[in-house]
Amino acid sequence: MAHQSSATQELDDMTECSICFEVFTDPRGLPCIHTFCLKCLLDYGKDKQPGDRMVCPLCMKEFTIPDDGLSGLQKNFYIEKLLHARKLSAEQEAQHIPCEGQLNQHFSRRPIRYKNRTTNVCPFMWFLLILLIHLKTV
Repeated sequence: MAHQSSATQELDDMTECSICFEVFTDPRGLPCIHTFCLKCLLDYGKDKQPGDRMVCPLCMKEFTIPDDGLSGLQKNFYIEKLLHARKLSAEQEAQHIPCEGQLNQHFSRRPIRYKNRTTNVCPFMWFLLILLIHLKTV
């Protein structure tokens, strides 16, 4: 694979399941905010029933399995958005198109002031940067 920017690598890390180490499929969030593939959670809790207690595979915080089973856990829509961004990023890298090339039809670059510095960033990339910063502080 070609050299990835740190933002691209961070996006890849954030969109991979900590159980199967693959890109998330049907990402589900636990009450502790950790996210896993639904299939991975079903395999991990295969002996558990609705109402049983189960621990997060990462932080070991306990939670109660919903009445409709692990399938009833809330989909993580933020991760789904990041998966879409990862797909767009991969397509963009494969086509060697700079940010404004593909996204200019939807967004235009504009000066953004942050910490006494001004830079030209398209709103899509700004959104990803802010999201990455937010998720790092959670």
